[in-house]
Amino acid sequence: LEIVNSHASEEDNTLDKILNVYSAVAHEMTYDHSRTKDMQLTSPLFQYPDDEIYLALKNEESVCYGFAYTLRFALLQLDIDCFCVYGPCRDQGEAHMWNIFKYDEKFYTCDAAWDRSEGGYAQLNHFGKTTKEREVDMLKIKDYSSKFFEEYGEIECTDETFKMFRSIDRYSLVSTHTYFLSDFEGNEYIFDTETLQMKE
Repeated sequence: LEIVNSHASEEDNTLDKILNVYSAVAHEMTYDHSRTKDMQLTSPLFQYPDDEIYLALKNEESVCYGFAYTLRFALLQLDIDCFCVYGPCRDQGEAHMWNIFKYDEKFYTCDAAWDRSEGGYAQLNHFGKTTKEREVDMLKIKDYSSKFFEEYGEIECTDETFKMFRSIDRYSLVSTHTYFLSDFEGNEYIFDTETLQMKE
Protein backbone atom coordinates (compact mmCIF):
# COMPACT_ATOMS: atom_id res chain seq x y z
CA LEU A 1 0.00 0.00 0.00
CA GLU A 2 2.98 2.31 0.52
CA ILE A 3 3.89 1.81 -3.14
CA VAL A 4 0.34 2.70 -4.15
CA ASN A 5 -0.04 5.73 -1.89
CA SER A 6 3.37 7.22 -2.70
CA HIS A 7 3.00 6.84 -6.46
CA ALA A 8 -0.59 7.94 -7.04
CA SER A 9 -2.06 11.37 -6.29
CA GLU A 10 -5.47 13.00 -6.76
CA GLU A 11 -4.20 14.89 -9.81
CA ASP A 12 -3.15 11.71 -11.60
CA ASN A 13 -5.19 10.29 -14.43
CA THR A 14 -5.50 6.54 -14.92
CA LEU A 15 -2.44 6.27 -17.16
CA ASP A 16 -0.36 8.26 -14.67
CA LYS A 17 -1.29 5.79 -11.94
CA ILE A 18 -0.43 2.80 -14.10
CA LEU A 19 2.93 4.22 -15.20
CA ASN A 20 3.89 5.36 -11.70
CA VAL A 21 3.09 2.03 -10.05
CA TYR A 22 4.73 0.11 -12.92
CA SER A 23 7.89 2.16 -12.43
CA ALA A 24 7.82 1.58 -8.67
CA VAL A 25 7.51 -2.20 -8.98
CA ALA A 26 10.24 -2.44 -11.61
CA HIS A 27 12.53 -0.03 -9.75
CA GLU A 28 12.08 -1.13 -6.13
CA MET A 29 12.38 -4.89 -6.65
CA THR A 30 15.34 -6.83 -7.97
CA TYR A 31 15.20 -10.10 -9.88
CA ASP A 32 16.34 -13.07 -7.79
CA HIS A 33 18.24 -15.24 -10.28
CA SER A 34 18.91 -17.86 -7.61
CA ARG A 35 15.25 -18.90 -7.81
CA THR A 36 15.11 -19.76 -11.51
CA LYS A 37 14.72 -23.42 -10.52
CA ASP A 38 11.20 -22.46 -9.37
CA MET A 39 10.28 -21.24 -12.84
CA GLN A 40 8.58 -24.41 -14.10
CA LEU A 41 4.94 -24.48 -15.15
CA THR A 42 4.32 -27.13 -12.49
CA SER A 43 5.73 -24.96 -9.70
CA PRO A 44 3.11 -24.43 -6.95
CA LEU A 45 4.50 -20.93 -6.44
CA PHE A 46 2.50 -19.81 -9.48
CA GLN A 47 -0.62 -20.46 -7.39
CA TYR A 48 0.12 -18.61 -4.12
CA PRO A 49 0.01 -14.86 -4.84
CA ASP A 50 -0.39 -13.73 -1.21
CA ASP A 51 2.77 -15.54 -0.11
CA GLU A 52 4.74 -14.25 -3.07
CA ILE A 53 3.61 -10.63 -2.67
CA TYR A 54 4.67 -10.74 0.98
CA LEU A 55 8.09 -12.21 0.16
CA ALA A 56 8.63 -9.82 -2.76
CA LEU A 57 7.93 -6.73 -0.66
CA LYS A 58 9.70 -8.02 2.44
CA ASN A 59 12.90 -9.00 0.60
CA GLU A 60 12.59 -6.41 -2.21
CA GLU A 61 13.33 -9.17 -4.70
CA SER A 62 11.48 -11.91 -6.53
CA VAL A 63 11.11 -13.68 -9.85
CA CYS A 64 8.55 -12.92 -12.54
CA TYR A 65 5.46 -13.97 -10.61
CA GLY A 66 6.43 -11.81 -7.63
CA PHE A 67 6.60 -8.78 -9.94
CA ALA A 68 3.30 -9.76 -11.59
CA TYR A 69 1.39 -10.47 -8.38
CA THR A 70 2.63 -7.25 -6.77
CA LEU A 71 1.73 -5.12 -9.79
CA ARG A 72 -1.73 -6.67 -9.95
CA PHE A 73 -2.32 -6.10 -6.24
CA ALA A 74 -1.19 -2.46 -6.45
CA LEU A 75 -3.30 -1.59 -9.51
CA LEU A 76 -6.39 -3.26 -8.07
CA GLN A 77 -6.09 -0.97 -5.03
CA LEU A 78 -6.47 1.91 -7.50
CA ASP A 79 -9.55 0.32 -9.13
CA ILE A 80 -7.57 -0.49 -12.27
CA ASP A 81 -8.34 -3.94 -13.63
CA CYS A 82 -5.23 -6.07 -13.86
CA PHE A 83 -4.61 -9.80 -13.83
CA CYS A 84 -1.82 -12.31 -14.32
CA VAL A 85 -1.18 -14.73 -17.17
CA TYR A 86 1.59 -17.25 -17.54
CA GLY A 87 2.95 -19.75 -20.00
CA PRO A 88 6.09 -21.39 -21.43
CA CYS A 89 9.02 -19.05 -21.89
CA ARG A 90 10.96 -19.08 -25.14
CA ASP A 91 10.79 -22.86 -25.57
CA GLN A 92 13.38 -23.39 -22.83
CA GLY A 93 11.21 -25.47 -20.53
CA GLU A 94 10.80 -22.53 -18.16
CA ALA A 95 7.62 -20.65 -17.33
CA HIS A 96 7.00 -16.91 -17.20
CA MET A 97 4.27 -14.71 -15.71
CA TRP A 98 3.28 -11.21 -16.74
CA ASN A 99 0.20 -8.95 -16.57
CA ILE A 100 -2.71 -7.69 -18.62
CA PHE A 101 -4.24 -4.38 -17.55
CA LYS A 102 -7.31 -2.46 -18.68
CA TYR A 103 -7.00 1.13 -19.84
CA ASP A 104 -9.61 3.19 -21.70
CA GLU A 105 -11.80 0.09 -22.14
CA LYS A 106 -8.99 -1.79 -23.91
CA PHE A 107 -6.57 -4.44 -22.69
CA TYR A 108 -2.77 -4.39 -22.87
CA THR A 109 0.01 -6.67 -21.72
CA CYS A 110 2.94 -5.51 -19.62
CA ASP A 111 5.93 -7.16 -17.97
CA ALA A 112 7.53 -5.37 -15.02
CA ALA A 113 10.09 -8.14 -14.49
CA TRP A 114 11.39 -7.82 -18.04
CA ASP A 115 11.15 -4.02 -17.89
CA ARG A 116 13.53 -3.76 -14.94
CA SER A 117 16.85 -2.67 -16.40
CA GLU A 118 20.24 -3.85 -15.19
CA GLY A 119 20.68 -0.33 -13.82
CA GLY A 120 17.63 -0.79 -11.59
CA TYR A 121 15.26 1.63 -13.32
CA ALA A 122 12.05 1.01 -15.25
CA GLN A 123 11.85 0.64 -19.01
CA LEU A 124 8.75 0.63 -21.23
CA ASN A 125 9.94 -1.85 -23.84
CA HIS A 126 7.30 -4.42 -22.76
CA PHE A 127 4.60 -1.99 -21.61
CA GLY A 128 1.27 -1.95 -23.45
CA LYS A 129 2.14 -4.73 -25.87
CA THR A 130 -0.45 -6.47 -27.99
CA THR A 131 -1.04 -10.20 -27.93
CA LYS A 132 0.83 -10.52 -31.24
CA GLU A 133 3.82 -8.65 -29.85
CA ARG A 134 3.93 -11.03 -26.89
CA GLU A 135 3.84 -13.97 -29.26
CA VAL A 136 6.91 -12.54 -31.01
CA ASP A 137 8.56 -12.70 -27.58
CA MET A 138 7.91 -16.46 -27.91
CA LEU A 139 5.58 -16.56 -24.91
CA LYS A 140 2.62 -18.88 -25.27
CA ILE A 141 -0.29 -17.14 -23.56
CA LYS A 142 -2.35 -19.26 -21.18
CA ASP A 143 -5.27 -17.82 -19.24
CA TYR A 144 -4.51 -17.74 -15.54
CA SER A 145 -7.48 -16.00 -13.97
CA SER A 146 -10.63 -17.89 -14.96
CA LYS A 147 -12.69 -15.57 -12.76
CA PHE A 148 -11.49 -12.57 -14.77
CA PHE A 149 -12.31 -14.24 -18.07
CA GLU A 150 -15.76 -15.18 -16.81
CA GLU A 151 -16.42 -11.51 -16.02
CA TYR A 152 -14.90 -9.89 -19.09
CA GLY A 153 -14.89 -12.65 -21.68
CA GLU A 154 -11.86 -13.94 -23.54
CA ILE A 155 -9.22 -11.23 -23.61
CA GLU A 156 -7.38 -10.19 -26.75
CA CYS A 157 -4.91 -7.29 -26.65
CA THR A 158 -5.01 -5.68 -30.09
CA ASP A 159 -4.71 -1.91 -29.57
CA GLU A 160 -1.33 -0.44 -30.60
CA THR A 161 -1.53 2.85 -28.67
CA PHE A 162 1.70 2.15 -26.79
CA LYS A 163 3.74 0.77 -29.69
CA MET A 164 5.76 4.01 -29.60
CA PHE A 165 7.31 2.77 -26.32
CA ARG A 166 9.05 -0.27 -27.84
CA SER A 167 12.54 1.27 -27.69
CA ILE A 168 12.13 3.21 -24.43
CA ASP A 169 15.02 2.45 -22.12
CA ARG A 170 14.09 4.78 -19.25
CA TYR A 171 11.27 7.03 -18.09
CA SER A 172 10.46 9.30 -15.18
CA LEU A 173 7.74 11.71 -14.07
CA VAL A 174 8.73 15.37 -14.48
CA SER A 175 5.42 17.18 -13.83
CA THR A 176 1.69 16.51 -13.80
CA HIS A 177 0.82 14.20 -16.74
CA THR A 178 4.30 14.71 -18.21
CA TYR A 179 7.12 12.15 -18.44
CA PHE A 180 10.70 12.27 -19.61
CA LEU A 181 11.64 9.28 -21.80
CA SER A 182 14.87 8.16 -23.43
CA ASP A 183 15.44 5.30 -25.84
CA PHE A 184 18.24 2.78 -26.31
CA GLU A 185 19.99 5.12 -28.78
CA GLY A 186 20.03 8.06 -26.39
CA ASN A 187 17.18 10.04 -28.01
CA GLU A 188 15.04 11.99 -25.53
CA TYR A 189 11.28 12.59 -25.53
CA ILE A 190 8.46 14.17 -23.56
CA PHE A 191 5.28 12.13 -23.23
CA ASP A 192 1.91 13.62 -22.24
CA THR A 193 -0.56 11.20 -20.65
CA GLU A 194 -3.51 13.49 -21.44
CA THR A 195 -2.92 13.72 -25.19
CA LEU A 196 -0.86 10.50 -25.54
CA GLN A 197 1.60 12.50 -27.61
CA MET A 198 5.34 11.79 -27.52
CA LYS A 199 7.59 14.59 -28.79
CA GLU A 200 11.36 14.88 -29.17
